[in-house]
Amino acid sequence: MASTHPKRATRSRTGKNSSQTCLATRLTNHRYQGCLTCRARHVKCDEAKPACLECSKQKRGCEWAPPPLPKSREVAQDSQQAESRTLRPLAPASVAIDSTHSQFIGAQAPTWGLEDDVSTSDLTIAPDVNFLPDFGCLNFPFLNNMPWFPVPCPEPTMDMHIGSDGLLAPLPLAISPSQTEREALAWYRSDATFGFGSAKNPNWSTHAVLWETARESKAVLHLLLAATQIEMASRTGTQGSLLDRADEHYRLGHEQLGEEIRSREIDPLNALSCFWFLYLHQKRRQFAGNRMLLSELSQMMEEYLRVYNLHHMLTSTDVQHPAWPEAKKALLARLMIWLFWVDAQAAAQGQGGRIAKLLTSAASRQALLNLYQVSRSTLESFWAERYPDDELVDDMKNSSALDMIHDTWVLVQEVNDAAGEKLPLDAETSDEIQAKIQALQKKPGPRSVLRLTASNAAFRDRVMLNADWAGVNFYTLRIYHFRCSLTEENMPFSSPETVKVADTVDSLMLLIQKSLATGRQDQPDRMQWPLFWAGIETTDRFKRVWVLGELKDEGLLQALRCVLLLQEGGTRVGMAKIREIFQASCLSTPGAGFGMWGMRG
Repeated sequence: MASTHPKRATRSRTGKNSSQTCLATRLTNHRYQGCLTCRARHVKCDEAKPACLECSKQKRGCEWAPPPLPKSREVAQDSQQAESRTLRPLAPASVAIDSTHSQFIGAQAPTWGLEDDVSTSDLTIAPDVNFLPDFGCLNFPFLNNMPWFPVPCPEPTMDMHIGSDGLLAPLPLAISPSQTEREALAWYRSDATFGFGSAKNPNWSTHAVLWETARESKAVLHLLLAATQIEMASRTGTQGSLLDRADEHYRLGHEQLGEEIRSREIDPLNALSCFWFLYLHQKRRQFAGNRMLLSELSQMMEEYLRVYNLHHMLTSTDVQHPAWPEAKKALLARLMIWLFWVDAQAAAQGQGGRIAKLLTSAASRQALLNLYQVSRSTLESFWAERYPDDELVDDMKNSSALDMIHDTWVLVQEVNDAAGEKLPLDAETSDEIQAKIQALQKKPGPRSVLRLTASNAAFRDRVMLNADWAGVNFYTLRIYHFRCSLTEENMPFSSPETVKVADTVDSLMLLIQKSLATGRQDQPDRMQWPLFWAGIETTDRFKRVWVLGELKDEGLLQALRCVLLLQEGGTRVGMAKIREIFQASCLSTPGAGFGMWGMRG
């Protein structure tokens, strides 16, 4: 296998130390060259401030990395005392902000504090609802004693029409971060994708919009830092202080979220942003029982949506519902869609699935369709006329692939629901789902997307990457449905049914290889779950060995090894048994976590 991928083999021998060195160099503030906007677009920058020539010419927002702190302060802030403190209010003069933007930044400063009274709409709460479980498996003692209360639905207080120039503020206002935290925030704004990005310009991505949410909420900021620092640690293989800081921010964010809930100050946008960053942190955290914790997160978020009917509220014309700005509705809808996608994957592995089941129920199916339509305009709605024309064109080019990804996830959840009632699926149910899968493949958009995946071009731009992700999703769905439908007589690999799925397995393996060959750091995460299904279904022993080498998710790797061992006799393992193996692996494997599929930037 080494001769097939010589470049990747070389990287495997030398890549770990060099990648750590490269990222450490990139994270050093004094090495940043040019503005963030030019660096994101890989164009030369003349470094003129406040706006460089290239950004002025293209009429783009010119954004810069945070200024470095004095060395003496850096040492002091990285001390043991600095690591254990909470974030403190910052005097305006202690951060160097370009004077050109000082007036704008001042206008964005939060005007409320934790002691302020925030108007809320009290709703009737079911007495047995418990949104936030105690997360005892995290081994944070304060969580076991913290009382949790239902999250209220406040009146809208956030004006989501904040211009992209707001990202020019190098740090969240009224916050005093350490040098390490400043580096994490700079990395978040310029490089972080969390395995979900799709080569979208980071200056105009959804995570750039969430940055504005973090600037107004300590809970969101702490959890953003927790997710970012643990992602940095994962990318570089770093252990120790970076993970400790990530866990500390997780603890502080979780604690702050509890305070906001108890004081009834939580805004739905802050709540969903917290849920999102909670998920991003937990998918990376290396501890036993990770998937079980994600099941608790799924339950918490499902109850929040169900009690406050948030998924219906965003798409309803009822005058009794809050009159939120369209940009805020779009961002809330996108976060719900993202959480639906990851929860549907969890359900396919026998964990979580509460949000996905709620949103695909008969009562909510139309709401899910409406939510996705609303979510498509998130970026344009947020920046309005500031959103560049080339970014708008980019969104339009990628819409077919992203629509196909969403439609595929809806069908994945339909298989989940049917499999939850009976395994194997009865013939009538299986045929109905199969007809929907075939109908999706015949639509003009998906047909064009799958055609694009056949390209063997070495360079794969954002459109082709998204097409590849859509194809990977679709082929994995077909294999998953096939396995859930198998009856006892069709379990042997020599059965005629094997021929029907063989081409799908080959197509999936080829697309995974193309995606990993790009060398992008976020690709392995997105390929983990598809690799599992390709590995259990391929009959080529060399391909199985290759899949085992590419699986980085320890839980899925352990499950795959177990399934392959049971299949050594030439007979497939039934889906019910595979689910038992999934659950056993998540309880016994420290590194268990979810692989990611593509997501709208």
